Amino acid sequence: MEKWKDFDGHPYKKIHEENYCNTIFSTEPIELGKEKSSVIKDRFKKPEKIYARCYFPGAVGKVGDKKFRHELWIDGKLAKMIFFKNPPEPDWDTIQVWVSEDEYKSEISELSSGEHEVLLWVIKEEFGGTEVVSEKDSSGNIVQKEKEIWIPKRLSKGKIIYEV
Repeated sequence: MEKWKDFDGHPYKKIHEENYCNTIFSTEPIELGKEKSSVIKDRFKKPEKIYARCYFPGAVGKVGDKKFRHELWIDGKLAKMIFFKNPPEPDWDTIQVWVSEDEYKSEISELSSGEHEVLLWVIKEEFGGTEVVSEKDSSGNIVQKEKEIWIPKRLSKGKIIYEV
């Protein structure tokens, strides 16, 4: 059983013991600060639309190019990963994802009949320093190069059941 607790001062935002936040889902876009006007649910039935509001444990901070992504997992398998060319603003602590209407439209619309567990992760890659690695150059000589280390940091997780 996962351990979530309320996030101070926010009726919809929860934080997991591993320091990532939750995602809420609705059949309509979930406007920031107006979540209570949306019907929040965790079960959807085809052809309902799926929109997500993904919360972060704090401001996302400075993010490098292609170092911010979200992933869609269906029935325990990675269905698609989307890297942002333009990262979010450093002060953002939430994003909205148009799950069935944009980024993951084909993955959702092509599901076979039955119930499917759909999981959405939001992840930021954080710089973890450098290390020296040995590799062969084009002549076959072993050379040492400095390589950057990037560590994935989970920001948000949400799960629904989608019935086709």
